[in-house]
Amino acid sequence: MNYWIGVASEDHVKLGVSEGFSQLCHGKQAPLKRMKTGDWLIYYAPKRNLEANEPYQHFVAIGQILEGEAYPFEMAPDLFLIEKMSRL
Repeated sequence: MNYWIGVASEDHVKLGVSEGFSQLCHGKQAPLKRMKTGDWLIYYAPKRNLEANEPYQHFVAIGQILEGEAYPFEMAPDLFLIEKMSRL
């Protein structure tokens, strides 16, 4: 079992929590492929959202990686990001 730290704005993490998925490195596949079922993922938010200027600097979610492979997800037309199922 491994422990991972993800860095993302709080609003992005909340979206993943509500939908049951994790993304890292702006939707890149490599970090998620290294994660195994049962690994723990902790999210740190330096800001509340991308537009915020003031620091937030909180840990905002913790959860475990669920069984299954990382998969592509169409975030917007012509914008595919890689996600992995997690219980955050």
